[in-house]
Amino acid sequence: MVRNTTDETNGYHVEISVGDNEGWLAYNTFRFEDVAPGTTVEQSSLVGGSHLGPTPDEPKIFIEKIDVF
Repeated sequence: MVRNTTDETNGYHVEISVGDNEGWLAYNTFRFEDVAPGTTVEQSSLVGGSHLGPTPDEPKIFIEKIDVF
């Protein structure tokens, strides 16, 4: 979810990771285009997969990078 608190329409590129600080780690990227001033937009997605093993009981979410365009 991003909120545009500026007076201009912006785009946002957000990279996140989800992990357990013990080896389980998954990444995802979200791209929000043309977010109008004063609005909030959101996207959802599944992160990870069976190839990573069981999902952590207490996953931690990290914002790796945010670019505004």
